[in-house]
Amino acid sequence: MVILRMLEREESVGEIVVVTRWFGGTKLGGDRFRRVQDAVRIYLDAPSA
Repeated sequence: MVILRMLEREESVGEIVVVTRWFGGTKLGGDRFRRVQDAVRIYLDAPSA
């Protein structure tokens, strides 16, 4: 839902963002949602190709 809300706010239509994480031994807890938001923000801020 975090990704969907961010895309809706930016009025992005016909786009999908997939964020994956490989477990490296560090538990993120609630911080994982912030990391997802960071990844989506990087995508939305990148210049379009």
